[in-house]
Amino acid sequence: MGNDGSSKIIGMGILHLVTSTGYKLVLRNVIHVPDIRLNLLSGDMLDDEGFSSLLGERKWKLLKGRMVVA
Repeated sequence: MGNDGSSKIIGMGILHLVTSTGYKLVLRNVIHVPDIRLNLLSGDMLDDEGFSSLLGERKWKLLKGRMVVA
């Protein structure tokens, strides 16, 4: 949590997202922690699934090969 605090995990599962480009992204091992008000993605887990992340010009781009996913 960044402040030595802790929160309860109340669920874990699979999340299906449709991105703005129409790509159907399946996130596995998603943890539901209601006390966290933001959604967090693990860059390492995306890398393990073959995605590439680019940050710059106040934008985030997610790629799978040459295809822009999000």
